[in-house]
Amino acid sequence: MSAMTVDEARKFLEGFDHCAHPLSMRYLNMALDRLIATLELVPHLTGEVRVLELGAMPYFMTALMMRRFPNYRMELANEPDRFKEDGGHARLIHRGEGIDLSFEYKGFNLETDHFPYEDGRFDIVLYCEIIEHLMHDPTHSLYEIHRVLKPGGCMLITTPNAFSYAHYIKFLSGTNFYPPYSGYGPYARHHREFSTKELRLLLKECNFDVEELITAYDPAYHDGKSRLDVAVRRLYGLGLLKEKMDVIHLRATATGKPVYRYPPELYLDVHAYHASVDDGLEMGVNDGGKLETGFHQVESWPPTIRWTDRQARIRMKAHGQATLAIHFFSGPKELGRPVSGSVSLNGAAHRFSVGPGEWAELRFPMPARPDGPLLVEIDLDQTWVPREMHLDTDSRNLGIAIQRLWLE
Repeated sequence: MSAMTVDEARKFLEGFDHCAHPLSMRYLNMALDRLIATLELVPHLTGEVRVLELGAMPYFMTALMMRRFPNYRMELANEPDRFKEDGGHARLIHRGEGIDLSFEYKGFNLETDHFPYEDGRFDIVLYCEIIEHLMHDPTHSLYEIHRVLKPGGCMLITTPNAFSYAHYIKFLSGTNFYPPYSGYGPYARHHREFSTKELRLLLKECNFDVEELITAYDPAYHDGKSRLDVAVRRLYGLGLLKEKMDVIHLRATATGKPVYRYPPELYLDVHAYHASVDDGLEMGVNDGGKLETGFHQVESWPPTIRWTDRQARIRMKAHGQATLAIHFFSGPKELGRPVSGSVSLNGAAHRFSVGPGEWAELRFPMPARPDGPLLVEIDLDQTWVPREMHLDTDSRNLGIAIQRLWLE
């Protein structure tokens, strides 16, 4: 089916019974141009295609998708509410076109909950006008989206552009560009808008390849009549201001495995994020959300390592394994002493001692064969300071340089 114009889409969507509600009409007037631009990024696939639409209410994108892609099977999710915490029932009625569709939707929190779908279920995930509403952990949502996508499946994101020219104008005029509070709860307002550079960074860290990214002029952000607005639209039409328009639209492909990564450009206090989903940890690869306290920044020698402090804590997830293995560098030969301490697994401590200047691979028995969270605590007898040993100007207290931990 050919692309829909804005006028055709408006006429179609206004025919649905629920659009008669003033709030639905207000949302349609604000979102229509964005919906059409998003629709153009959806890939055309053959056969039965499974699509997960997150934040589907009020189902305008749902209706457009079913009309444009009749072979696509839509599955919907919404934010849980106090009446329907796990999901609910929705119905779309368009009397003029004889449409009467009933479907179930699932309700869950994108930042904290395990998505209630099996791995690799979907070809496409629509993640539109959501990420800016999240308050705490967009990485969790990206991990779960990656997990439920088929290998090579794609995700579509739309979100306001933090570096849009409209924000610059507000800044220069002394107007606050942060959105106001909302009476509909904490997730109703924008908590963190992104620039195109930030989104590319976050998606790359979470194993998504951005295939296409545009920023688009959106009439909902403007009156359309000011001289400046007319001039900006003209410049945009000439190919300028490509990444300075109102809304970011992007399509990204899932690559590799789902991972939790928390780039420091976007996250503070990374140690406070607990994402214990793996039974293995490699520094710089999948250590995000697993390191609690006692670790320094990643260093690439190679291999990639993190130095511990005297004490360090790591969270993992066991699946009945019998042994924890750890690969680490004990420190420079100039230490002239054994490097010793203990490794505790869910409170059960094991002593170790290795010589200086060694790459060691040690194994410790699990206290039981747990199927669930595992807390690994490292407690060293001594630390060392490179500056005090005249090896460097580095004044950090260092323990051991861990490259990898895994269960077997």
